[in-house]
Amino acid sequence: AEGKIVICDRFDGSTFAYQGGARAVDFDLILVMNAFAKDNLVPDLYILFDVSPEIGLNREGKNVTRFEKEELDLHRRVRRAYLSMARNDDEHWAIVDAEQPLEDVKQKVLEIFKKRKII
Repeated sequence: AEGKIVICDRFDGSTFAYQGGARAVDFDLILVMNAFAKDNLVPDLYILFDVSPEIGLNREGKNVTRFEKEELDLHRRVRRAYLSMARNDDEHWAIVDAEQPLEDVKQKVLEIFKKRKII
């Protein structure tokens, strides 16, 4: 509303993917809790940097957190949940193939920003 760009690393989509998609927490409950927590704020754009769990978990320099220690099947369920959200709401979501070279990923993000008149 103020004409500013805010970039977040994860937001409510993470809750749906990890808790709803991977851990089967009730989506309606997540909706209610998220609406309260974020005061009904809806981002203009979510960018999903899509990468297979096998590749993502093997990337160099990755800090190992409790999420990386989870079983591969959980990561697959999380990815499916993210992709489902993105494919069902192309007004707010864009998918970038993050298995491509970094320069290609950067270029795709810039294209998305320009197409959506963010820059």
